[in-house]
Amino acid sequence: MKDRAQIGKKKQKGFSLLELTVVIAVVFGLIGFGISAAPSLFSSMNSVGELSELPTVIMNVKKTAKDRANYNGLTIDTLARSNVFAEGRATIPATGAATVQNQWGGAVTGAAGTITSTDDIYRLVSQGVPKQECIDTVKGVSKMVRRIYVDAANSATAGGGSLVKADGGAVVDATLATACDGASAITFDIGKS
Repeated sequence: MKDRAQIGKKKQKGFSLLELTVVIAVVFGLIGFGISAAPSLFSSMNSVGELSELPTVIMNVKKTAKDRANYNGLTIDTLARSNVFAEGRATIPATGAATVQNQWGGAVTGAAGTITSTDDIYRLVSQGVPKQECIDTVKGVSKMVRRIYVDAANSATAGGGSLVKADGGAVVDATLATACDGASAITFDIGKS
């Protein structure tokens, strides 16, 4: 017959110090991975947000100007008051000009510009776009616009910085990666059609 001490040891269950150490190490590893992956996850979420809004904005700019010969005289104030931008992006005062911000708090400005004929494009400038979101946004809407410039200096100058997509061309990835290094301003040159 088995010794009562042996039977007692078999019934006694629990975690050994080694097992407990392994479990704690795995938990801390998962927490560390979660913390390191969080910025990338938030970046992807912001890119998705911008990519869901910007195509609608571009289409709304074209729609607002459809009865015009060109973009001459079209302003951010007119676009904001015409509900071109997503809810919460425009501030429309009772008096004075409306202002628009992107989802990162950067100013959105615009004015008519020229590629082949006077005022044949609308130059929408979005400032303060973070690096990864800059790359994702440019690639995501490149087929909807005629040209794209990215200004690493984050100036409000339409067409400032590097031409990353020429009229009728594709995005140049190497130029885009360099130009989007940090918070950048992006100029989207929107055609009439």
